[in-house]
Amino acid sequence: MPLIVIAGLPCSGKSSVATALAEACRALGQDVQVVDEDSLHLKRNESYKDAAAEKQARGALMSAAERCLSRKRTVIFDSHNNIKGYRYQLWCHARSAGTRFCMVHVDTPAESCREWNAARPAEGAYSQDIFEDLACRFERPDSRNRWDSPLFTLRPLLGEAHMQEQVAAVAAAVADGPPTAARGAAAGAADHAGAAAAAAVAAAGNGGGGAEPAAARGGGAGGLLPPMEQIADEPVPVLKAKELVPTITTDTSHNKLAATNLQHEIDRAVQRVLEAVAAAQALAGSGAPGMVTFDAPSSSGGSALPPLDVYRPLFLPELRRHKRGFMRLATSQTFSRLRDAAAAQRLFIGYLRDQLAQQ
Repeated sequence: MPLIVIAGLPCSGKSSVATALAEACRALGQDVQVVDEDSLHLKRNESYKDAAAEKQARGALMSAAERCLSRKRTVIFDSHNNIKGYRYQLWCHARSAGTRFCMVHVDTPAESCREWNAARPAEGAYSQDIFEDLACRFERPDSRNRWDSPLFTLRPLLGEAHMQEQVAAVAAAVADGPPTAARGAAAGAADHAGAAAAAAVAAAGNGGGGAEPAAARGGGAGGLLPPMEQIADEPVPVLKAKELVPTITTDTSHNKLAATNLQHEIDRAVQRVLEAVAAAQALAGSGAPGMVTFDAPSSSGGSALPPLDVYRPLFLPELRRHKRGFMRLATSQTFSRLRDAAAAQRLFIGYLRDQLAQQ
């Protein structure tokens, strides 16, 4: 099951969108877990009053999301997620779990967010300083980044129909069935969910005295958004969240890097072979070093290493390139065979022999 990350300005309607998405996904038979500040009993103004408090709050949210991630549960991560590096970490956790991922951007103009924040009760609103600080540090998701893709943009000011359509599109993107079929099923499930989200957002906007937000009339604050009529006419893209595959940097289930000092010992052993070949090349000048022999490593029990026939000049830059190539292979494919320095040296000598034979 996927990880759905919701990002947006403070008081932009993210919680209403998270509720609508949770209902739509549950209607499709998914086990849904919403991770947000309220679920961890984090107070808004206390959690973001300074850098230390914010670091603890973000760490707690990240840990909770990581604990909930599995292939059998849909996790909706409802927080500011305003820093792209933080969203990248969430993407890495999804990849480590081998699940799907998608980004939902609740794109509400800053002026409307300020009005909705002012209309909230005092215990549920951000202080003005904290609101402005979080808003100015917001980094908009970009679908060109793999950790922001697939990206769905929800604009609550466009009304109920837009919310229903976008919620259905997100639910279809993370569903197990084909995109078109899942989208049709999600659309029926999201009818009341999208309406509830739109109604909640509209109620928040009208709570400050019933005045229509300026952004809803004009087309966005500061010209950041195109005219509302143009946005409403845009077709909803049919996207499908791809299942992420763990790599060596994110997969912790393997034993390729089990020993703490093993990689360091392998690097030192390979370096000794490289130094022996470089010393033989220095003695040969610009000619071929010929047959290069190596001292038996102490861990091999006295067994000698096989010699290497270097029939052409082999200088240090090329040797370093071969070492880098071997180390990449050693840390990804053959690490289970490299249990000591002697095995690493033998494999590296064989690797050099193969490289010389290809040229």
